[in-house]
Amino acid sequence: MFAWMAYRMRARGYGLRWLGWGQGTNAAGMLAGLLVAALYCAWSVGGGAGLWGDVLRFGPLKLLALAAAGAAALFEETLFRGLLMNRMRAKGRSAFAQVVVSGLAFGVAHGLWGLMAPEYTLGVMVTTTALGLALACVFLLGRRSLTPVVILSHFLIDAVLEPWLLLHAFQAGR
Repeated sequence: MFAWMAYRMRARGYGLRWLGWGQGTNAAGMLAGLLVAALYCAWSVGGGAGLWGDVLRFGPLKLLALAAAGAAALFEETLFRGLLMNRMRAKGRSAFAQVVVSGLAFGVAHGLWGLMAPEYTLGVMVTTTALGLALACVFLLGRRSLTPVVILSHFLIDAVLEPWLLLHAFQAGR
């Protein structure tokens, strides 16, 4: 998906740098990215998703999840932060509007988890919207670089929580 999106963007005259790849960032963006990842993981492990007993388990499924974490972070952040927010900026939309639309789109997209456990759809959408809003703020704070949101926040969150978060959703839907 990332390769297709990059190809389509280049065909329209936009390079990866326009999306936020290869953009310089700053310490504030990097620290905010780490903070968002730590807070979201702490909430998921400690209370919200109740994953404490699982996150320390390591095996073949966790290795697969690490690869998926990289792919998800790469694609989702390039789409929801790099493409969506930069297109909105190019159309003259405010930073506030960019953050809100990006966060809501991220939450709605993750509402698809509701197909596995419909009773958790609203909760998933609310928490991932909050995460999307935070990641959008990190993107802006980090000078529109995808490094803080992709490499730090999103990848770390998925690397810590997956595949256990997905398995809990499957089990809840039974």
